[in-house]
Amino acid sequence: MATLAEILRQAGYVTPQGVTGPNAPLAKQLKNYVTNVIPTAAQNLAQQRADIDAALTMGDQGIQVGDREAFERQMAQVPNLGGVMKVSGAMKTAQTNAALPVEQGGLGLPLTNTPADRAKALGYVDYYHGTERLDRLLEGKTLNPRRATSGPMPFGTNNPNVASNYAAQKQDTSRIADDVGNFANYFQVSPKDLGFTRSRTPYSVEQTWHFLDPKKKAEILDKARRIGYEMPDEAAGKFIVHETADKAPFSQDHFDFILQREASGNPLTALRQLYAESGMLDAYAPKELADIYKLAGYPYQISQANAPWSSAQGVLLGKARITNPLVSTNTDELQTKVIPALEEIFKNDRTRVKTGGADQWDKNTRYTPKQWLEQLKQDTDKGENSYVWTSIPDKVTKQLEKLGYNGIIDTGGKGGGMGHEVVIPFKPEQLRSKFAAFDPMKVNKPDLLAGSVAIPMVADEDNRRDILEKLFNNQK
Repeated sequence: MATLAEILRQAGYVTPQGVTGPNAPLAKQLKNYVTNVIPTAAQNLAQQRADIDAALTMGDQGIQVGDREAFERQMAQVPNLGGVMKVSGAMKTAQTNAALPVEQGGLGLPLTNTPADRAKALGYVDYYHGTERLDRLLEGKTLNPRRATSGPMPFGTNNPNVASNYAAQKQDTSRIADDVGNFANYFQVSPKDLGFTRSRTPYSVEQTWHFLDPKKKAEILDKARRIGYEMPDEAAGKFIVHETADKAPFSQDHFDFILQREASGNPLTALRQLYAESGMLDAYAPKELADIYKLAGYPYQISQANAPWSSAQGVLLGKARITNPLVSTNTDELQTKVIPALEEIFKNDRTRVKTGGADQWDKNTRYTPKQWLEQLKQDTDKGENSYVWTSIPDKVTKQLEKLGYNGIIDTGGKGGGMGHEVVIPFKPEQLRSKFAAFDPMKVNKPDLLAGSVAIPMVADEDNRRDILEKLFNNQK
């Protein structure tokens, strides 16, 4: 594992010499760092959060986890750390609740019980979910079942290496499923930047035109006409703002036509149509439109997080509470209980498969419930571990719930590759961050954090900080 000093340097932070020794254990390094590097915790809490996240998740062999128990012990000893103390308090409450007798809602564990003890007693199993867009996955307090395209919830695995491979190699189908290809929605502004403190829904850059003052509007309208290639005669070089409008890559008559007829007088909309939708920029990833907006004098920070070309690859370190799983390799249970029950239920079902779909495993376009059941029956009769578990129609999930199941344990690597368990919970409340408190009194609460902090394993440094801040904000 990399030392804390190395990790912090990788994350862009500088620490004084001698504070973190190369052989110091993580607990000692964290204590020294908090004591010596952060003189005023309240002023530096945001930086400290990012540092702690990096310390726990980055290793010289790739994505790793440090000494979590040591981290908790040291953080509990440091006063006035705001959100971190909130975490420690939640851990203590969960520990106290877990020590209560079972008849009082506790777990009957020793007073010194740990989060791992509580997770085990509650029936949680490892759940690692690798994704191209960890930022989207963690937008709410828990995972959104509506964004699951293959089954009731995003699929997990018990193998972090498999999850890492998914993060690096598999497209984010949740975005593909609801993306209508509107470039305007790919360039957004936070409502907080606009001064709207009570709103959480981002605005498109074009929508914010109506909130700009007259002076800024006049500046943008003027500069928008004068943007063009650095070498206009060759249509080459970077985009700049010229002294006059005759160096722009389009005539002023054309600009005025687009502005008035197509953009309803909004020059930000006109710039999108003239550059991003004309083929002047990359047709599949017109990222430079944000630079063009800035050249025109646009004053706010522009996010492309909603764009299909953006990524925040990472792995959610989670736990899933599946107390009565349907195990896909249990042939006897499938043949004697599950298949007969589903045959009776779906014998008159008239569901039709939908067209389109996020990918070949889409639960709405691959099978009807009848087709799914028939394929399962054929595979089970042949002694094969079926692929039907990779695409589970919602009607099937609903009936499996009625049969008493609250999740599925499937096997991965059926076509070759690394073998692993596929963990499929049915409900959001079954999921927790691996770093949650695991309070038995909150076991049915649909909250990924549930009293603690989800530590995202993200390869990209900038996205790690954004995601961690989002997680802390979701606790408020």
